Amino acid sequence: MQRKSDSSSPTTLPTSTPTTTRILPLPVASETLSASTTTSILCPESNLTLYTSPTRPSKPFLLLCGRDYHSAQGAIDLRSIETGSMSECITRCAETEGCVGAGWGEHGGVLTCWLKAVLGGWHVSSEWCVAVLDEDVAGLKR
Repeated sequence: MQRKSDSSSPTTLPTSTPTTTRILPLPVASETLSASTTTSILCPESNLTLYTSPTRPSKPFLLLCGRDYHSAQGAIDLRSIETGSMSECITRCAETEGCVGAGWGEHGGVLTCWLKAVLGGWHVSSEWCVAVLDEDVAGLKR
């Protein structure tokens, strides 16, 4: 026997207020290039590109445009050096023991590479870019 629905009483569906949770994805490389002195790294076009130094191809670096890891946010600098390009900055980091990232931009009117021992927190900085050692690709993460 089928049950007949009661059409005389209205059905009220529970209502909810839509909420938006924005989860930002982790940076992932879109392509891999060798960072030689002739490689042009342009931001934002080169953002999320994986670079390797011709002298240390086993140490890949992920380029992040418009970002900086500053000592005020916990970064620890190994040293700063004058470099003419981000490619050169990546190579210097790859060749430096303990370097896990390199920030590059204009500091005091000079294009400067800051080699990082610790990244710390990051902040948006449209005039800077940073290359961070990709430990997953390099096989360094355990």
